Amino acid sequence: MVGSTTDERTVMSQQLPPPTASSKQGLAVAGLVCGIIAFLFFPPLFGILGIVFGAISWKAGNKLGIAATIVSIVGLLVGMVIGAAVMM
Repeated sequence: MVGSTTDERTVMSQQLPPPTASSKQGLAVAGLVCGIIAFLFFPPLFGILGIVFGAISWKAGNKLGIAATIVSIVGLLVGMVIGAAVMM
């Protein structure tokens, strides 16, 4: 930054928010999406992916990870039951 003073650089660096502990929220959202998809489309793949994503997020301390894990487990089980019922 040509021509900027130390005060301007300090002000610019203070405008950036500090990193938060919710960096694993993206995994929790991915887990929820996979869990919801598992209800209707290929439950073994999407259910297991949702459980893994949710568990990683949950272990990182994200509360949304708990919901993602539970929704994925239910999606896996219900999706398998629906798939079995359709095959009969």
